[in-house]
Amino acid sequence: MLRASCAIVFSVAFAFATSGARGAEFFTVSGGIHIEGEIVPGDAQRLADYVLATDHGERYRAFLNAVWLQSPGGDVAEAMKIARLAERALTFTFVEEGGICASACFLIWSAGASRFMDSKSKLGVHRLSLAGSSLDVRQSERAVVPAAETIGVFLAGAGIPRQVIDKMNETPSSSIFWVTTSWVRKQGIVPAMGERASFLDVAEKTCGVSPFHSAVEVNKDLDMDAAQKWSLCSRDVRAANQRMRGDEIRNALVAARAPR
Repeated sequence: MLRASCAIVFSVAFAFATSGARGAEFFTVSGGIHIEGEIVPGDAQRLADYVLATDHGERYRAFLNAVWLQSPGGDVAEAMKIARLAERALTFTFVEEGGICASACFLIWSAGASRFMDSKSKLGVHRLSLAGSSLDVRQSERAVVPAAETIGVFLAGAGIPRQVIDKMNETPSSSIFWVTTSWVRKQGIVPAMGERASFLDVAEKTCGVSPFHSAVEVNKDLDMDAAQKWSLCSRDVRAANQRMRGDEIRNALVAARAPR
């Protein structure tokens, strides 16, 4: 588990992002909200507006179910706002089939109660820094450290494994390390990458020890029947918590909407 003090530095904008981007696009399909494109300031407001649009609750229910991601990254502060909404909603997060979710997008993916990517999908991480031209080390530290601590606390709560954070810190901001399913398996961190720590703790109280964890711990093949039963049970646990926190979730979205 990460500590809040670990030196994680995120940039205001993804190093490879193009300028003048229009922002992310949102659409509803496959029982979830899809977020595609570069993340720019104002996208959290736009997402909240989209989710709460008058459509008999279809978009709201889709948001509670899943967020699908296809993004090269973008504005980290904006991505954090979206991530906090996803975290409160206990939504599941997915990288689009065969897609990428890089840099700031990784924060949104990390917010999922359960997190998924297929064998052709990739998460991109690299060392990031706050944008600025200052050559004063102390001045840079005053800007960087608070942001680093905020992100560190967030990722610690999400249970993102140390191996991923190490790769993030080792990789220059001008480059990128691709986290693939094969790399995750080699590192033995499939369970930790797949479930948010707090959600897993609550789910296991009702559903028993996750078979995904058991398979990794004893180095055996996954029992697919047990995995399916546990997954269905954990979804019921999530739904019960979403009902209990319904007002909190909706109020967070309302608060994030653009001023009327």
